[in-house]
Amino acid sequence: YSVSSQYTISDTHTFSPTVVNELRLAYTRANFSGQLSPQFDVKSGENLSTEYGLPSLTKGGLPLINIYDLGTSPANIGNQPSNLGYSLEQQYEIADNVYVTRGGMTWKFGVDLSRALLNTESLYSLAGGNYEFRYLQTANTGAATSVSSNGGSAFASFLLGVPNSVVLGSSDLPYYYRWNSGAAYVQNDWKVKPNLTMNLGLRYSLQLPRTEVNNLQGFLDPALAQTVALPKPCQLPDCQAASASTGLPVVTQATIIPFAFDGRGGRSRYLTPIKWLDFEPRFGFAYTPKVFGLHSWVVRGGYGISHSPLTGQNRNPVPNFTTGAANFGETAGQTNPAYVTRIGTNPPYNPGVPFDQAVGLAAHPDGLIYDQALDFPDRILTGENSVPYVQNWSLSLQRQLGESGRSVLELAYAGSKGTHLFMPSIVLNRPPASYLADLAALNVKATTTVADPLGRKNLNGGALSDVLYSIASPYLGYSNIESYWDASGNSTFRAAIASYRYQTTHLTFYTNFRWSKSLDNASDSSPDKQALSTGSVGGGQYSFGGTAAGDKSVSTYDIPYEWNFVGIYDVPYGSGRRFGSNASYPLRAVFGDWTLSGVERLTSGYPFTPTIATDNYIDTVHTHEIRPNIVPGVPVVNPNFSSSCPISVQCQPYINVSAFELPPAGQIGNAPRTLSGATGPMIQTLDMSVQKTWKITEKVKLQFRVDALNVLNHPIFRNAANVGGGTDLFQNYPSFTWTDATLASTFNSWASTYTGPGPAPSAADLAAFQAMIKSQLNSRQILPPDFYTVQLPANFYGRNLNSYDIRDLNQFKFYEIKQQLSSAGGILVNNQRLNQQRYLQFGLRFYF
Repeated sequence: YSVSSQYTISDTHTFSPTVVNELRLAYTRANFSGQLSPQFDVKSGENLSTEYGLPSLTKGGLPLINIYDLGTSPANIGNQPSNLGYSLEQQYEIADNVYVTRGGMTWKFGVDLSRALLNTESLYSLAGGNYEFRYLQTANTGAATSVSSNGGSAFASFLLGVPNSVVLGSSDLPYYYRWNSGAAYVQNDWKVKPNLTMNLGLRYSLQLPRTEVNNLQGFLDPALAQTVALPKPCQLPDCQAASASTGLPVVTQATIIPFAFDGRGGRSRYLTPIKWLDFEPRFGFAYTPKVFGLHSWVVRGGYGISHSPLTGQNRNPVPNFTTGAANFGETAGQTNPAYVTRIGTNPPYNPGVPFDQAVGLAAHPDGLIYDQALDFPDRILTGENSVPYVQNWSLSLQRQLGESGRSVLELAYAGSKGTHLFMPSIVLNRPPASYLADLAALNVKATTTVADPLGRKNLNGGALSDVLYSIASPYLGYSNIESYWDASGNSTFRAAIASYRYQTTHLTFYTNFRWSKSLDNASDSSPDKQALSTGSVGGGQYSFGGTAAGDKSVSTYDIPYEWNFVGIYDVPYGSGRRFGSNASYPLRAVFGDWTLSGVERLTSGYPFTPTIATDNYIDTVHTHEIRPNIVPGVPVVNPNFSSSCPISVQCQPYINVSAFELPPAGQIGNAPRTLSGATGPMIQTLDMSVQKTWKITEKVKLQFRVDALNVLNHPIFRNAANVGGGTDLFQNYPSFTWTDATLASTFNSWASTYTGPGPAPSAADLAAFQAMIKSQLNSRQILPPDFYTVQLPANFYGRNLNSYDIRDLNQFKFYEIKQQLSSAGGILVNNQRLNQQRYLQFGLRFYF
């Protein structure tokens, strides 16, 4: 649930006819917590856990009790959602504006001071914990076998109070973030001549970076890195002596980066350095020429700069020092270790760990933590001292048509440029590309884990493990070091707009057409996908070590054209209208004073984002973002697509799969981040409204209206959004490792279903097939990384898998790749969350 309130005090004081001061004080408070019900509010409610003698680290709370038998969960008591948290936002604001008029000039001066506060906590398993009861504790042997053979009942275990497992958060880490900002401006609206007005202004903006009350923020600092020798040389790829035969190098030393807490050891409390020189000039004009008969034209233009606020991205704490949850069992972690855990008489013992101890500050008061930094949020701050800003400009020509002035035509150009925009995070600790290629050639996933060669432990004393690709990286063991607030993003937007308005006494008609293009190298940085208009997220291949320039393409939200039609018609019957002004009241009450209106919108679809599902042997963090290769000259929109069957997997997809190919294993693809030539089909919607007003007295009236959204109930088909693999064309790679046995199995399976035009398969064909594939293996008996990088034939999606003759090398590749096609790859979707179905709304409004 959420609770919000706002309080405002304003005072407008007129010192003289030409000097006016306006003062505004405001306070906003909002609680947007992912909470339990108000009765068990974690800050002020009851706590069912503590009432029954169970541990809880919060004032209010509710445990989650699972009674769990045979793979099902027939009974849950309580609640402990994974997004359980507390988020309180507050803002204090003081604004003062002074207006001074001097002749043809109006001066405006003002200041705006703001203090924003965010108190946030992640409370999963802290406000009561998770208790799981299973049949094992009441089975006759206690063995993890079937209930039928050994008895046992989860409900009986619950009645005894003996849990199978208990998960309890070990430390409550609240974050108290603070932002202070201020701005001052001066603006002059100057009427230079009766036909020329100019607006000149300058704003100064100062945004102090975020602080945290307890200095619980910071980043990995490469400037303080240390190089140490490994206790034992590590033979790549897995630190095992037996791996020497791979021919890979041996690692003998490691570079360790410390985590540096802000506000300690002489470091600033601010998250980033302060930028003191953010000025924002503004300029605008309106001009009516009086030469060459152009007095019917009005020329307007403007330019301005604005900086983005630095009050955070989403409400999640960054960095978030998750201390994990302690796991208890029937014989571990209980209050009295001499007896089994029973929630009624011998509950789990969980006193909690103070936050300074939980994050290592108790042992490292200077805020520099080396060995345990491997267990900390892997973020390196980049783009320091940069505040994103946008430049906006426009120029328009407006003209009245005809002597009556009822028609107005306007032609406009608008543009914007974003600079120092935040990019998606990028993995900075890249291993050599040759090492990734070697792992791919060995058919070893780069994300396989091994014991840390330095024997480092987490803050709880547990042994840490490393992923293979981090062993050969510049910073050994740091698997997912990412950039944060990398302000190297940029964007541009250009639009040509034509609009026309026609108005009479009873009719208003308006239409405008916009032709535009939006380009950027990152359409989002840390998005909440549920709030995006496209529903699409995706960091691009910049996240995998590609260049920002390589991700430059049309924006994921780019709409090349949009055409709107608006009509408002007062039915000419009723009071003050052409007909019926003197009609009897009953006639006017029923048939008079009706107004009809409608809005028709025609827009292009969003561009397609081509991806493959696999991480392609590169990392563990980003999936569904590596792109395939694009094949020049092949149409991206499927020529076999039919609008009569737009979304079924049984029909041809909108995107032509044959226009793409898999990149070599361990490499990123060359397709653009988005494809402007593959925007979705045109989107058409019609909204209408009917309303009637009854005038009861001079000040009292009643209005009835009916609003109909998407009147024609058009289904809206879109390119899939890049959320959880919606834009994936391919899944994983086919196998790079083949033996006589696996080749025989594949051949026999194919031979039993082959429907192609070639001769029937024979035993001799099997031997030839095995020899053909084995001849492609390298010295390590692995197919080369680019083996499946092959141009696909036309209509690859529609062709039957069993029609390929795998006795031919290329057709074997097609046969294997076909099985890795995403079942919905390139197919349009009808997204109910983004598409408005027909909606009727009836309303009565009473004015008095």
